[in-house]
Amino acid sequence: MISPKVNGVNEVNLGLERRRRQDTDAVVLIMYRQIDSKHMTSGLRALLNTTPHLIFTEGLGERDSMTYSNGMSFSTKDRDNDLWSPNCAVNRYGAWWYNSCIFANLNGQYAKGESYNIYRKGATMCQYYKKNSVAKCRKLHYIPILKKSITTLELRLCDLPNIRRQTFQNISSYKIIRLAFTLNNSIQSISTDAFSDLRYLQTLEVLYERQLDVFHLKSSLGSLNVTLFSELILESNGWTSLPDNLLDNLGGVTLSVLSLNGNDIRIMNASIFSPIFGLKKFSCIGCAMEYFNANGLQNVESIDLTALILYRCHINLKNFLYFARVHHRIKKGYVKLTSCDDFDFDAFVVYCDSDRQWVHRDLIKRLEDKGLKICFHHRDFEVGEPIINNIEKFMNKSWKIIVVMSNDFAKSEWCQWEVNLALERRRRQGTDALVLIMYRQIDSKHMTSGLRTLLNTTPHLIFTEGLGERMFWNALVNCINKSMMLPPTAIL
Repeated sequence: MISPKVNGVNEVNLGLERRRRQDTDAVVLIMYRQIDSKHMTSGLRALLNTTPHLIFTEGLGERDSMTYSNGMSFSTKDRDNDLWSPNCAVNRYGAWWYNSCIFANLNGQYAKGESYNIYRKGATMCQYYKKNSVAKCRKLHYIPILKKSITTLELRLCDLPNIRRQTFQNISSYKIIRLAFTLNNSIQSISTDAFSDLRYLQTLEVLYERQLDVFHLKSSLGSLNVTLFSELILESNGWTSLPDNLLDNLGGVTLSVLSLNGNDIRIMNASIFSPIFGLKKFSCIGCAMEYFNANGLQNVESIDLTALILYRCHINLKNFLYFARVHHRIKKGYVKLTSCDDFDFDAFVVYCDSDRQWVHRDLIKRLEDKGLKICFHHRDFEVGEPIINNIEKFMNKSWKIIVVMSNDFAKSEWCQWEVNLALERRRRQGTDALVLIMYRQIDSKHMTSGLRTLLNTTPHLIFTEGLGERMFWNALVNCINKSMMLPPTAIL
């Protein structure tokens, strides 16, 4: 049970551990009272973000004015789906998912908790009700009747595959200044006259509409009011190219802002800008642009092509920043470049007991014959010391870590724990700190996430008997003797 004054921090940590070991179903969360941001801890935030939780409400959902409408069908002036004898949509002058007419709905006045007998202007809104609400409408072919005072219409997840003039028939007389399709409304087509009745529209935003072909949008731009329209925002729609005549239907428009951020546009010609004038800001942040002709943008006050510069030069920039950071930290003494002389052992061997015979008889013998000092637990661990302490201690004393992998290795819990330590060593010192040997191929059913990560990010040797065996041993010795590269970016 969670409330603003949370004293059971340790118990929360135990809950996180229980959920990690079993599943989210092992923990039941109840939000008894809402937690303020100043009381929220990192542990609680992690728990709430990753685990479903219940919210306690008293009576008929006192903490949520909308609870009484849950599960109801939508009522309009011509469809009475509520449970009262009068049609609540007519009685309250607004459509809603009515149960009875007396409970709160978004057509009601925000009364701040006071009691009003307003029976003809919508139900009273309670003091604790949110001032901002989001309505998600599915499978609609038109925008429902809204308050006439609305000037901004933002649609998200509304499932409007075909945008036509009829889509806006209920708000054709409204002074809609900004129309925004902000997130996956499943738009597939927009008719040529779609925006004809939105005479006051100044800003059109189309964002994250991956199913919309840019050619459908092009034809609809001619229905905009050219005397008022000024901002066109077309971001993150997955477009890889734009037709050169995209803005031809906006001829004569004083378009002040054009944004194409987040699209995969690689080539853009100057002819696309020729029909418009007065453009003050053009932006294409995140576009993987390889060619850009800016001849038509001489008078634009702001052009943001950050991604174009970064795309062409990002490797050089990353390398420059990395080496500058390394040089600075070495100069300050924050980073020490290690060598084999700084360690007691040349290598620490991680292996499972079933592979012990090959490791002791072949691997260690051959490496020590080459003058390398190898550490392995059957010989070098301190008697009486816990095995966990021994592993960490002697890994830290070793220049490289050799990991001998097989099916039995993948099934061993101890070996998986050692793999996690090896992953941490690789993160701090780079891939050259590890020498991976695939002694026996690991089946897919035995492959763990830790081993898969290790194999996908670190080169490894494959042991073969016979023809390729000599090459394997030479490569192994070279890997152990290979000097460490500069430290990875993760630790700088």
